[in-house]
Amino acid sequence: MRGSVYIQQPALAASSRPESSHGSLSLSLSPRPASAPGIRPSFHPSMESFLQAGASSGAAAATAAAVGGLVAAAAFAERLSAKRPRSQLNAPPAVPGLPLIGNLHQLKEKKPHKTFAKWSDTYGPIYTIKTGSSSVAVLNSTEVAKEAMVAQFSSISTRKLPKALSILTRDKTMVATSDYGDFHKMVKRYVMAGMLGSAAQRQFRDTRNMMIDNMLSTYHTLVTDDPHAPLNFREVFKDELFCLSLIQSLGEDVSSVYVKEFGREISKEEIYQVTVVDMMMCAIEVDWRDFFPYLRWIPNKSFETRVFTAESRRTAVVQALIHQQKKRIARGEAKVCYLDFLLAENTLTDEQLAMLVWEAIIEAADTTLVTTEWAMYELAKNPEKQDRLYQEIQEVCGEETVTEDHLPRLPYLNAVFHETLRYHSPVPLVPPRFVHETTKLAGYDIPAGTEMIINLYGSGGRRGSWTGGSMPRTCTSPWHSAPGGGSAPVACRQQTSRAPPSHGSCRSSPGGSRRATRTRWTPSSSRATSSTRCMFTSHREGGGSENELC
Repeated sequence: MRGSVYIQQPALAASSRPESSHGSLSLSLSPRPASAPGIRPSFHPSMESFLQAGASSGAAAATAAAVGGLVAAAAFAERLSAKRPRSQLNAPPAVPGLPLIGNLHQLKEKKPHKTFAKWSDTYGPIYTIKTGSSSVAVLNSTEVAKEAMVAQFSSISTRKLPKALSILTRDKTMVATSDYGDFHKMVKRYVMAGMLGSAAQRQFRDTRNMMIDNMLSTYHTLVTDDPHAPLNFREVFKDELFCLSLIQSLGEDVSSVYVKEFGREISKEEIYQVTVVDMMMCAIEVDWRDFFPYLRWIPNKSFETRVFTAESRRTAVVQALIHQQKKRIARGEAKVCYLDFLLAENTLTDEQLAMLVWEAIIEAADTTLVTTEWAMYELAKNPEKQDRLYQEIQEVCGEETVTEDHLPRLPYLNAVFHETLRYHSPVPLVPPRFVHETTKLAGYDIPAGTEMIINLYGSGGRRGSWTGGSMPRTCTSPWHSAPGGGSAPVACRQQTSRAPPSHGSCRSSPGGSRRATRTRWTPSSSRATSSTRCMFTSHREGGGSENELC
């Protein structure tokens, strides 16, 4: 096949596997983003004297009194929270924690979705945790998530974003983070009609084909020039994906843009750094005041400086990109792109326009890259699966380049990406929602004021979702060999459905919709009539590797 690249077995230990930090909670601070001259934070912190209290002659006494007062205030708030009338409620199981901080000390790593999934083995598909003064219901089951987002959606239609995301999204001015209402319905209709819908995707097909040709040409050149050198897949794919996102969002691949606030012209690499990388780093920033709202009066200047500075830089760059394209439109050079579509609607403010364009750029450039990188990692780690995929592509495409027309005849390739999304979701935790009225979920009473998090990682890998001793990840054939070995065939009843409805919470990337495949094992006495097409088996009863193949 022209331009094909065979992936070598990676020399990565299990402890050094790449992990996506997007959407994860963290109690550590990320490195401070680089600042550009001429950009000042758009906030005005108060209580400067509070930070200098220790310089006075009575510093020790004042500090002791302040600490004592804070502890007393926190204990009083905790006591008030405990006195809420919940005695008659059938509350979900609660994970034991410590006074005041709750379970925060158990979430100090950057992979809380795995901790949540582990807890579900003990406490079930729905349980509650305490993050400081807040009570959070964690959902680790597709069935419970569907009940929450469909049957009980009217009770959880608002979001509870952490401070960092609230700043970066301009108070939920995005499709993926907006509360359900008129604005959400309007912008969701726009993104489907202008970017993600089938009609819009047909318009961008030539652009995607160009991206694929560029990638294959670059890979072929790199391999030909030095056959023994490692191939940097990430850098090539990242550049081409960012090019695709710019063309779909703005109408052209922007090589540079003049930013008035910076006082200079910035390159494409700096555009990517400001609009994608810096935003991802800030999205995982944690403001400890989110966990203790009654202490919000205490300034957190380091956090505010990092996040507000990055947000100001992002806004300046996106507005400069839009201004550059408005000049093109004024010259009568209309193009098929998301920006032109939004301007033609003429219903958005400048701030809303900038946020929707930025959302299209970052979601196309980031989630697709992360998902594809994980798929390549799994294939490289499992060469027999790589051989099988290569054989299927050869049988269907021969020496031709793989195109979108071939995809319906490539079920194993489809299974690879479904399986990757299930086990390595680029957003393993759906942004939190707020229960604004007491509701019932999975037989439990969820009181008003509770936050709710859906763990996509836990929903896709929960053992209770499968019958039998092992849990297949993805199966694209109605037949499969017996779990754990043996020759007895097992019927594989496939149930393909959309992932838990999120009303805009999932980040979809241009290029196609995302669907989740769930498979249940049921014994069958029939003989297998087709070959096995199953990817991985994980969490096998009685031991076994998490990534053991079936």
